[in-house]
Formats: sequence, structure tokens, C-alpha cells
Amino acid sequence: MSNIAECAVVVENLRATVGERTIVDDVSLRIAKGEALALVGPSGSGKSTTARALLGEVGRGIHLDGSVRVVGERVSPDRQPAAGLVGYVPQHPGAALTPTRKVGAVLHEVVARHCRGTRSSTSQHVREAMLRAQITEVDELLDRYPHQLSGGQQQRVVLAQMLACDPSVIVVDEPTTAQDASARQQLVAELRSLADSGIALLVCSHDLTVVSDVADRVAVMCSGAIVEDGPTDVVLREPSHQITRRLVASRSATEATGTAVSSATEPELRVRDLEYRHRRRGARAVLDGSTWSWHAARASPSSAGRAVERPPWPAASPGWPRRPRGRFPSTANRYPDTPPTEPTSSSPGSSTSSRTHGHRSSSTGQ
Repeated sequence: MSNIAECAVVVENLRATVGERTIVDDVSLRIAKGEALALVGPSGSGKSTTARALLGEVGRGIHLDGSVRVVGERVSPDRQPAAGLVGYVPQHPGAALTPTRKVGAVLHEVVARHCRGTRSSTSQHVREAMLRAQITEVDELLDRYPHQLSGGQQQRVVLAQMLACDPSVIVVDEPTTAQDASARQQLVAELRSLADSGIALLVCSHDLTVVSDVADRVAVMCSGAIVEDGPTDVVLREPSHQITRRLVASRSATEATGTAVSSATEPELRVRDLEYRHRRRGARAVLDGSTWSWHAARASPSSAGRAVERPPWPAASPGWPRRPRGRFPSTANRYPDTPPTEPTSSSPGSSTSSRTHGHRSSSTGQ
């Protein structure tokens, strides 16, 4: 444990209550400069409430007691940290981005507010922040709106906004939610590089694989209290508390299932050379030759081993209805097993109008 003088974050006897119910109970922790601490534990254990205390934020109806200091400054709901001192990457990064403004406009405004300088120096600072967040396609992303970014790109853009303010502490909440394996590995490298640059990291996560690659220390929470704390390799290799042992056992079972599935010969779903383009002429391809497969055993425990049944999607035919937006229909009755019959031509001199599967077809005599 680092002494207080070397710590970027010092939390002592933190307690959070809602009425008579205690959700965080006497939590104390320290994070040194350049150190990554992971808060792990089951849902509802108090991780997010503890993390938000570093921002001076608290949920409605929650009362905080105790002491929180960030870089020597006291932080509380009545006294939030100085702007840019603590960065926060939420679980759903899209919620932290302004949907009606382009990424570049927001980043330039953030830099202009925190770093006085010329327009050229502001632009240079923006590019440096994006490169630190491992964004290589800088010019392309600066000209996009948030809805035009993938989940991983949104997360890196939020991280770039934090880095543009040169924070001393960054709080990351569930960073690997809905991330694929490739994005997860890239995120691990990004977070580790931030800690190596001297930034103190607090990572709230249930993904022990990411925790083992990023964190220097682990604090395990259960029912609002820290039940185990120590170096990452020691805690995950020799867990002493039953909650920690349960989390480690769950991780081992997940890895074993993934290994078994990866050696399977036939997946339940296989996609080859999938292409998708916008209708607008000249628009870039969203998917260009995508190929992937899916195994049912990799799904959640409630659906593991069971293939997800979907109604068969018919081949292209002039009479078939257009693909509806959103979820697949709950029944296959809307999509019969045989193609619909083509509308019969009307006799000359007459006009008919009929509906076939929701689409109108008409013919007019000449």
C-alpha cells in the first residue's frame, strides 16, 4: 500500500446509505499515481457508487459519509473536483456523446476551454488526444456524428475527450460491455498505456480476464464492503474469500467452455461474405465481405447449448414483403414456406388493385 503523499486517490471510511439501507459500508482504498486498481464483485455490490464518489456524484436519495481526496483535494457532492482533474468513461459511452454535434467540434471545444492557445495548437492538441486514445483514423472520425461510430469507436472518442483535459485520474465503468475479443484486447492495451503514463486508473469490471491484464491491484466488493484486497496475480491465483473464489471459478468455467466450443466442428450459424451498403450513391460499405460463425454454447448460461430459432427468411422474390426493421417476428406465420403466387394480369380495358403480403400491385389496361 502506497503512502498518502504518493497517492492520487485516497478514500477513507466511505459509507453510502439510502434511508436505513447501507449500500457502501466503510470502504477505504488508495490508488497511487500510475497505478491501476480494479473493483470487482457481483452486481449490486457497490462498485459504481464507490467509483462515482471520486467524481463527487451520488445517486438520488443516496447519502455519503467519509472522506474522498483526489490529488490532495477533498471531493464530495457539495465540492466536485476541478474540471478535467477526473475523467469518467461510462459503461455505455454513447450516452456521454452529444448526438447532434460532430466529434471534432466537441473535441475542439473541450480543448479550447481547458488549454488556451491558437487554433493550430488546439487542433494539434486534439490530434494528440485522439492518438493517445489509440484512434488512428483521426480525420475520418472527426467528421462523424456519434451514431456513425461503432461501440468501440465511441468508447475511444470519450477517452480522447478525457485525455484532452490531461486528467490525473480516470474512472472506467465496465469497459468491456458488448465488446468483441479484438476490441477487448485493444482496450486492454489502451488502459495499460494510460497507467504507464502516470494516470491513476479505477476500473470497475466483472471481466477478470481484462482485470488480470490491466490492474496492478484488485479490491473485491460484496454487499457494499471490500472483502479482499491485494496484488492482482495473488488475489486471482490464491483467492481467500468465498466471493472471490466464486468469481475465479466462474471465469475458469467460461474459459473452459470457450475452449471446448472453439474446437467444435460445426457452428449453429455461419455467415460468409456479408455485404451491406447504404442506398445513397457513393456511400461507403458498412459491411464488406464479413465472415463469421456463432456457437450456441457461447451464449448466456440460460441459453447455452440451445440454438436460437428464427423463422426462415425466404429467398428474394418480387412478391415477398420487405424485411421489417427491428426484431424478427415472433412467429413464422407471416412468412409462409412457399413463395406467394404472382398477381394475375387483368384483362384489357379493366383496372384492378390487390394486396399481396402487404404490398399493392396494380395493372391498368392500355
